[in-house]
Formats: sequence, C-alpha cells, structure tokens
Amino acid sequence: MQVAGQAALDGSERFVLDTVRVDDVNVAALMGDTTASRATAALRGEGQGFSPTTMKGRATLTVQDARYGPHRMSSLSTEARLDEGRLTAEADARLHGSEWSLSASGRPFASVPVVEVTNGRVRHLDIGPFLQDTTQSSALQGSFRGRVQGTTPETLQLDTRLTLDTSRINRQEISEASLEATIRDSTLQSALTLDTPQGGTQLTMEARPFDATPR
Repeated sequence: MQVAGQAALDGSERFVLDTVRVDDVNVAALMGDTTASRATAALRGEGQGFSPTTMKGRATLTVQDARYGPHRMSSLSTEARLDEGRLTAEADARLHGSEWSLSASGRPFASVPVVEVTNGRVRHLDIGPFLQDTTQSSALQGSFRGRVQGTTPETLQLDTRLTLDTSRINRQEISEASLEATIRDSTLQSALTLDTPQGGTQLTMEARPFDATPR
C-alpha cells in the first residue's frame, strides 16, 4: 500500500491526496472477513475545506482488478466532485463481463439526504455468475434512473425506472420491458410491463414494507 499527500496549515484548508494505491491487497482480511479477496486500485483527490457542507473537492478512483469470493470486477473508473454540499459523480465498470455506466448527483450531507441517478446503463448482463448458478443465463441490455430522498421510513421518497431493450433470460427472448417503482408515505407502488415475441403482460403491486406487519 502506498499513501502520499499534503495539506496546507496556513488557514486556506487546501489539501491534496497525491496517491493512495493498493496492489493485490486482501481487503476482506483487513476487515476480519475470511472470504478470499484481492484488489488493485488507486485513489487521488484534491480540495479545499474540511466541512462537507462547504468543501470543494474532486476525486478519482480507479480499480484495475478486484475479486471477492467468486465475484470479479475487472475495471472501475469513477470521478466525483463536491461543491458546497452538492455531489456529482460519473462511473464506468466491468463486472463479470457486463458493462455498467452511470451519472449521479445529490446532497448526501443535507438534513434530508437526496441522491439521484440520472443516466444509468447496463450491457451484456449475465445473471448466472451473480447468482452463482450455471443453469441460469441472460443477455440483458437496458437503462435505469432513480431518485432517493430521506433515510427513514417516515421521510423516504423513492422514484425509480428500469427499462430493458432487446434482451434474453435463459431461452426467453424479451422485446422490451420496464419496471417503475415509487415510495411515498411508507407505501411502495410498482408497475411491470413485459413484451416478448409470444405476447406481453402487465403487473401492478402496492405494499407497505415498513409496517410492523409488512403487507
């Protein structure tokens, strides 16, 4: 592990994190986890201020290879900026051969935190390696976006949408699919639309998952 950086002690509150680098480190073991893991990654950043609500900063995280048990991330590139409490970030990753990208923004340090994914995309997603089940396979392509506000059941608000382009789950071809979900006043509402070459279906659901007796 390599760490190099500097901070100004002249009252300007400027700091630079030149390099935090790990090479083939068993990160799980450092946290007392016996799962086999390895990671090679680098973190760099710079900014001004030490209060999250007033800080201005920029950071990049690059993962060249990471493994946790049977799961493997072959690459990750993330750039994040913080400007007076507002966070923006972009990320690209390859996980089990699938390709992921997203743009996000939010105010995670606000009294009621807000995080929004404005442009998410996934390609070549095979569910088999994620499930660790060789009898399952897929080729999923689609997009996703969402917004989360609040961290408690009383304040939580959720809006999310997932769409699939031409895809496949096992032998079933999917022409198009969409899933929308919202949470308001502790009530979850969702709607699923699925179109296949053989036909389509629609399903709606309402639930209260945070009640003492979920329903």
